[in-house]
Amino acid sequence: MDLKLLRAFIAVADSLSFRVAAEQRHVTQPALSMQIKTLERELGLVLLERGRGRKVFLTPSGSAFLEGARLTLESAKTAIENARRHREGRTGHLRIGFSDDFLYSRFSDVMAAFHREHPNTTVTYHQALSADLVSRLRDGLLDLVLACFPLAAPGPSIGVVELPGLPLVAVVSPKHRLGNRRAVWLSDLREDGFLLFPQEFVSGFSAHIARLFAHARFTPRVAAYVHSTQIMAELAARDVGVGIMTRSSLPSDYSGIRLLELRDRQASVDTGALHPVTLDKSHASRQVEQIVEALRGPPSPGATSSRKPRSRRRARP
Repeated sequence: MDLKLLRAFIAVADSLSFRVAAEQRHVTQPALSMQIKTLERELGLVLLERGRGRKVFLTPSGSAFLEGARLTLESAKTAIENARRHREGRTGHLRIGFSDDFLYSRFSDVMAAFHREHPNTTVTYHQALSADLVSRLRDGLLDLVLACFPLAAPGPSIGVVELPGLPLVAVVSPKHRLGNRRAVWLSDLREDGFLLFPQEFVSGFSAHIARLFAHARFTPRVAAYVHSTQIMAELAARDVGVGIMTRSSLPSDYSGIRLLELRDRQASVDTGALHPVTLDKSHASRQVEQIVEALRGPPSPGATSSRKPRSRRRARP
């Protein structure tokens, strides 16, 4: 059904005057009368009746049809607006995966700004290990992944953008002999037992930590292997051992622990944003690129940027 016919009918029904309605619609009265007759012929109903003195009345069928006509026009208006928002990247659904290393990083601020700028875009967040997230991305289940390197090469269908590294910290009890310091060398902790993630759990991260110990020229005594940063923090708080994690894995005011900066030159992990290279350029990829560019830039209170990322990298095998 032509929406123009519905608009013509509603104009006459509201004003109960063909003359007034014709002026509102910027058409002649004969043209408006023809539109009403066309609509009545399509419906097989008489919607309007003319009385004496050019008065117009709604028939019972016309009164019943009027409400539905208004709803139809409103639905059409909403559909058109949604389509335009989708084309302009102002609505939609993004699926973002991240490891817990990003929980208390710039990521939260960037996404808060993104939600303010794109209130009609729904975001689903998935937290998991980096390797698992890349697998889900490859299977088309995610639109963007924030991960720590090194990782297995994700394949030619996945684009990788380098992000700022995340610093590593030593997690200790407030009662620890170095608990009152702001920063330490890893070698300062050689006498302690360590709380570490097992190799089979996070192979890339574990390998990086092993290299860090090698540069510090000692082999750590492992007090316990753990599978979460929360368990590591809780054991460190009870002086079971010293944990090594990214600073952004826990809030800086986490109760019962101290986060000590590591002075060692390699005491950080490389990170990156991974996304499919075949995303629809008119919508999802623009929003993904906006988020990635904001993550790459210096911290600022402003909204996320729409500039494209300037450099790309491949994940290290």
